[in-house]
Amino acid sequence: MSVCGPGHISFFNFLAPPGGRRRRASLVVVVSAVGLLQCGIGNPIERHELWFGVFDVGQGLAQMAVEGKRAVAWDMGDSSNYDRWKKAYNRIGAPSIAYIVISHAHSDHYGGLSCLDPGIDFSGIVVTGPYADTALLRAKAGFWKNRLVFRTICQGDTLAGLNDVRVECLWPPEEDDLTAHGISSDDVNRMSLCFMVRHRHVSVMMTGDIDTVAMRILAHSYEERLNTDAIVVPHHGSRFSLDALFYGFANPEVAVISCGEDNDNEHPAPDVLRFLSFQCGVTVFRTDKQGTVMGRGNGEYWTWSDERGEREDN
Repeated sequence: MSVCGPGHISFFNFLAPPGGRRRRASLVVVVSAVGLLQCGIGNPIERHELWFGVFDVGQGLAQMAVEGKRAVAWDMGDSSNYDRWKKAYNRIGAPSIAYIVISHAHSDHYGGLSCLDPGIDFSGIVVTGPYADTALLRAKAGFWKNRLVFRTICQGDTLAGLNDVRVECLWPPEEDDLTAHGISSDDVNRMSLCFMVRHRHVSVMMTGDIDTVAMRILAHSYEERLNTDAIVVPHHGSRFSLDALFYGFANPEVAVISCGEDNDNEHPAPDVLRFLSFQCGVTVFRTDKQGTVMGRGNGEYWTWSDERGEREDN
């Protein structure tokens, strides 16, 4: 096995999920800031590889999964950081976007839609949860306002579009199931769309801005099916989105936190960083420190890289 540029191979020992079971040991390769970025991004992506990026869009969230020349995007950050989104999109090869998934209707997640270039190769399909304000999203879509087609997705549904990649919606459930859990759809963050993306033996989970209530319900509903190699940490690393049971079942090796430098919300919270780094032994990436974070999965393991090379002990 080879990696592009200097790097190190790390094996991690994690908290066992409730019940004492631990998944098979897996391999994570973390390369230097320039290694993976120079060797792959901007060039045609191998068809049998999955690339996953958390773009540096300041205090917001934007993610993209790419297989071959096709992509699915999750959120686009705020409109003020669209140039950052486009830069990362171009560096990953400017793929054809089958869907843009908007996790929930907060501007730091949907705002980039208002700036989306007419020249971007995009199907016009926007995927939302069942409780999303699609009228608001259409009104804020700029050039694409009258060209969007909305599709609704909820727990248990899957998205097609990427070959040999399973994209499953984990949250939120339909209204009847919410009632059974004793909660309503009024909390916009809590109703954020969450997904598990699997490419053969590698996986990554996206969690939007869900809170501890949603995390605890997910933990009880899915248990070890939450097991994942990597996770995009909920709500930019907020202290209100930290649940030990959820992370025990998820048992990730890599966690990515999307947040802006010196943001007013003081994300990520120190408690979240301590929990992930010291209690879980997870490798933590932060977009405010390291810029865009990229994972390259060949179906057996991930190779992760950051843009700035400023990883530090958290």
